[in-house]
Amino acid sequence: MRLVTSDPGPAVSVGRGVDLRPRRWPIATMTVLAVTVVVTLLQFPFPAVRLALWRDPHALAAGQVWRLVTPLLVQYDPWWQIVAVFALLAGIGAVAEWLYGPGRWLLLYLGGGVLGHAFGFAWRPYDAGASVGVAGLLGAVCAWLLSPAGPRLARVRVWGVVGLLAGLVLTAARDIHGPPLLLGFALGALLLGWDRRGGTAPGRRQSRRDRGMTALIEGFFGFVWFGWGQANAVGGLRVGLAVAGVAAALVGLAGGILAFRGPASSGVLHDRWARRRYGLAVGFEFALAGAGAAILAVAGQGDLIPVWVCAVVGVHFFALASLLEDRLLVPLGASVTTVALAALAAGRAEERRDGAGPLAGPVRGAEG
Repeated sequence: MRLVTSDPGPAVSVGRGVDLRPRRWPIATMTVLAVTVVVTLLQFPFPAVRLALWRDPHALAAGQVWRLVTPLLVQYDPWWQIVAVFALLAGIGAVAEWLYGPGRWLLLYLGGGVLGHAFGFAWRPYDAGASVGVAGLLGAVCAWLLSPAGPRLARVRVWGVVGLLAGLVLTAARDIHGPPLLLGFALGALLLGWDRRGGTAPGRRQSRRDRGMTALIEGFFGFVWFGWGQANAVGGLRVGLAVAGVAAALVGLAGGILAFRGPASSGVLHDRWARRRYGLAVGFEFALAGAGAAILAVAGQGDLIPVWVCAVVGVHFFALASLLEDRLLVPLGASVTTVALAALAAGRAEERRDGAGPLAGPVRGAEG
C-alpha cells in the first residue's frame, strides 16, 4: 500500500512498500473529533444531552436503537481521560484514515463503536465514550502492521501482534474495548487482503513450488487440528471433523507432490535471508504457543489451551504473508483468529446457559 499526495514533500521510510509522506487532511477524523468535542462540552451545562445519548438498557429495550451509536458522540469520564481519548482519536484516527481512506475509516470506527457499546449494554451499562471506536481503528492499524503492505522491520511489526493479543485478553476480561479491537483487526485484514496493492510483490508470480509448500504445510496442520478436535467431539460433529481431516491430508499430499516437482531455485525460501526470517517466525510462534499453553496448564485453565494456540497460529499467518509474498494468507489469518474468538465466546455462552461446560471454569478464572 503506497500513500501519496499531490504535494509529497520529504519521505520517511519504515519498510518495503511504505511511504510515509505528508498526506491530505484526514477529513473524517477531524470531523468526527470536532462533533464529539462539541457534544462532550455540551453535556456539562446541559446534562440532559448525555442522558439522551448514552447507554441506557431500558431505553434500548423501549425501541431507542440509536443508542447503539449515539454513545460515541459524548465522552463521559474525568477531564484527563477525556483529553487522552480525544488525543488517541486524533492520532490513531489520522493514521487509520491515511491507510484506509475516509470511507473505510467510517466503517472501522462505527463498526468498532457499535460492537463495543453492544457489549457495554451487557457488561457496563449507563456509560458512553468514543474509545471503543478508537479501538476499532487501532485494530485495523495492527492488521496493517502485520500485512504485506506494512513495515518490514520486525521491531515495528511486533506491535501488531501485541495489539491482537491485547484484544483477546481484554475480551476475556470482559472489557468492552476487546471486541471492537478484534473486529477492527479482522476488517482491516480483509480490506487489505482485497486491496491488490497489498498483495504479492509487483512483477513476481508465486511459483509452483511455493504454492505446493503452502498446501503441504496447511494441509498437514489442518489434519492435526481436525484430529485434535475429535478428542471431545460427539455424534455427527466427530464424523464431520474426520472427513475434514481426510480432506486436509489429501490437500497436504497433493501440495507435497506439487512442491517437490518444482525446482528449488524457484521458491521464495531459496533466498538465505528469507529462510532465516521464516525460521525465526515459526520458532517464535512455537515458543509463544508453548509458553502460553504452559501458563494456562499451571493455572488450571487447560481447556483454554486450544483457544490460545489457535489465536497464535492465526497471528503468525500475517507475518508469513509478507515473508512468503502471499496475500491470501492475510484473510486466512483473520479467519483463524476469528475462530479463536468464536471459541472463547462459545464458552461464555455455555457458561451463561447452564453454569457448566468445558470452558466454564477457565472463563470464570479469566473474568476474575
